[in-house]
Amino acid sequence: MKKRKIYNMRQKIFQYKFSIITSSIIIFLSMAESPNLPSTPFLNIPYLDKLVHFAMYTGLSMVLFLEKNWNNVSPNQKIGQVYNMLLLLMAVLMGGLLEILQPLLSDRARDFGDFVANTTGVVLGFYLHKGILPLLKGQKIF
Repeated sequence: MKKRKIYNMRQKIFQYKFSIITSSIIIFLSMAESPNLPSTPFLNIPYLDKLVHFAMYTGLSMVLFLEKNWNNVSPNQKIGQVYNMLLLLMAVLMGGLLEILQPLLSDRARDFGDFVANTTGVVLGFYLHKGILPLLKGQKIF
């Protein structure tokens, strides 16, 4: 019985390998010391950091749901389903927890705007994966 649980856990970890890699990269970038981050003076765009947060969490959410639904014949695409809500909540909590931990573990400050960008990206990524999944599987969308 215990070997079966370990096998199932390994199978789940392997199923979500790209989500784990993407999450690890986001955690690393969120906790990196500010002087270690590359700065681009020619890209003096207001709120560029919010766009970066938005893009990172959109990508994370898309990868997460693409991996979840890749092998499903008829994937559950409704946002209100329990498993979808659990994955969305986990991604949002990861973003919130990183924002809370930033001033404690690095020289960066917490920012509610970053959390909003993270959350918006997670939700957008869920909806974008619904259009991308059929394309990746070679199915017709229309």
